[in-house]
Formats: sequence, C-alpha cells, structure tokens
Amino acid sequence: MRLNKFLARSGAGSRRNCDELVFNGRVAVNHENVFEPGMTIDPEKDHVTLDGVRLYLKKTFTYIKLNKPAGYITSLKDPHYSQTVMDLIPRVLDVRPVGRLDADTTGVLLLTDDGDLLHRLTHPRHGVEKKYDVRLKWAPNTGEPENELHHGLTLENGDNVKGEAYPLNSKKTRYLVVLREGKKREVKRIFRYFGTRVEKLCRIEFAGIQVNDLPEGKWKKLTPQEIALLKKTAGI
Repeated sequence: MRLNKFLARSGAGSRRNCDELVFNGRVAVNHENVFEPGMTIDPEKDHVTLDGVRLYLKKTFTYIKLNKPAGYITSLKDPHYSQTVMDLIPRVLDVRPVGRLDADTTGVLLLTDDGDLLHRLTHPRHGVEKKYDVRLKWAPNTGEPENELHHGLTLENGDNVKGEAYPLNSKKTRYLVVLREGKKREVKRIFRYFGTRVEKLCRIEFAGIQVNDLPEGKWKKLTPQEIALLKKTAGI
C-alpha cells in the first residue's frame, strides 16, 4: 500500500494533506523519517508514526453532516479566529471538514475521518456537485449569469469557472447556483463579475447531501443510505 493512502485510511487527513505531512518530515516508517508519499509499505508489518504517534488502519469511519451557521470558520483551529466549526462537534469525534465554507456562509458541511473519501470529494477532478442559495444586494447589472455561467467565465485573477445559475425571483436578486469545482470564494467572485454583491450565501446541497432536517449549528451522523450516496458520487 502507498504510504499516503495508508495515512489517509488511518484518519490522518486527505491524501493531499498526507503528502504534505510526509514532505514536512512528520512521518516515520520503522523509526526512520521518510519524505516520499508514494513509497510502498506493509500495513501489517511496518511501524508508521505521525509526530511520534503510531498509526493504524481504521476499520470503521465516522461520517457526519453539520448545518453550519454564520460566524464560524471551516478550520480545525485558528489562533486568529475565536470560533471554528470544530467547536460545534464533540471533541471525541476525530473528524475533519470536507472542503471549506467562508465564515459568513451557512449550510451543509460534511466532516469525516475517511481520508480517501475526503480527497475524492474535494479534488476538482471528480467534479462533485454543490448547490447554493444566493441572495444578492441588487440584480446583476453586467451580463446575465443564467445565460453566461454555463459557457464558462474568466474571473479577475484568471480563474476559469463554469456552472449553472437559475433566477429564483423576478427581480433576479436570488439565484440557485450549481458548481462542480471548489475555487476560493467562487460564488462571491462570480457575482462580482456580474456587477453585484452577495448578501447571503447558503450551501443547500453537497454531493447530494442536504441538511433540511437540521437546525443551524446542529449535526448528525449520516445514514447508511447517505454514506452509500457519497461513495457512489466519489467513485469509491
């Protein structure tokens, strides 16, 4: 088994984050620091540690969904911000957020200790669908999102984005937006491109998972059906 896959399946993080752990010299195999994430190990025989703590393959994983409220950043910890989404989850659950939502963005956030699934759900290559309810300060005054976003846009920093936008009211101050990548502050930048500003942003669906059954700030474990849907979406 590749070392980065072992780390991910032990709950150390996504495959990408596990690569960084190795590059930073935090991982040792048989008491020797290694720097090659793709090296082959034997999970049954080799002694693998992260920061001196031995890791083992997890036989079961935890999958939860959180209805994220505004005012919380999506991070394990941040010395510059008082509230993170981890404050809303019992510390006994050793899970990590799947992707990120801005502090003022609300809605569905998944958390898991399944590193392989986390990697597949967040990597742009897999094109996992995300749906947003977007409320605007005023209607777009430069172009029409509903007619242009699906053809693709080039934003101010050169990022290319593509998706769908559907007006939800006649004033065009509310949209349903569907995206399949995960660029930083993508929704806000899309509407800035069209000459308006996002007033309120809620992710209403991620990889088919919704939080209609949860009040803001509450969480619950995914059902077996929801877990199966996630794995199917991720191609696992």
